[in-house]
Amino acid sequence: MESISIRSLEDLRRHRDLLPELINLYTQSFPIEERRRLRDFPVRLSSPGHYPPDIRVFMDTDSPTSAVIGLAVLYHLPSAIYLEYLCTSPRLRSHGLGHTLLSHLLEEHPLMLLEVEPLGSTEWADRRIGFYRRLGFQLLDIPHFQPPYHSQHQGIPLSLMLHGDAEDPLLLQEELLRLVYRLEQTP
Repeated sequence: MESISIRSLEDLRRHRDLLPELINLYTQSFPIEERRRLRDFPVRLSSPGHYPPDIRVFMDTDSPTSAVIGLAVLYHLPSAIYLEYLCTSPRLRSHGLGHTLLSHLLEEHPLMLLEVEPLGSTEWADRRIGFYRRLGFQLLDIPHFQPPYHSQHQGIPLSLMLHGDAEDPLLLQEELLRLVYRLEQTP
């Protein structure tokens, strides 16, 4: 397995041959209300007013075509890493690949924050939280609301999970809302 990091518009251009596979994986893996607009990624990679993502593309180097098998979108906040998206190829789901990819990321970044649907909201939310807990994440007891990605949608009440020890989890939430969601006023 190989990991490619796309952190600039130049990186995106260099790996443009992967874009159809990445777009397909992204749009298949997340409902529209949980997805950024595709045109937002180049803007975030190139504009000084945006906090840039680190788009990680995981490739199967044992495959003759070096197929995309996973995708993660990270933000390097001042105090921790925020994992916005993690998805695996639909044909490889439920085979431990998500665990492998996230374990790889946690080796690099042991202090990691992510958002999940609240415990008890759906069976899938509970399964997802169980997955993250098995990897060492803990639910934070902090009210959290994800701002909408699209003007026609509402924000989503979510929970925060943290891997590692943070002195001030509220500071992590503030950095997330200010830098990633670009909110000036945070709770």
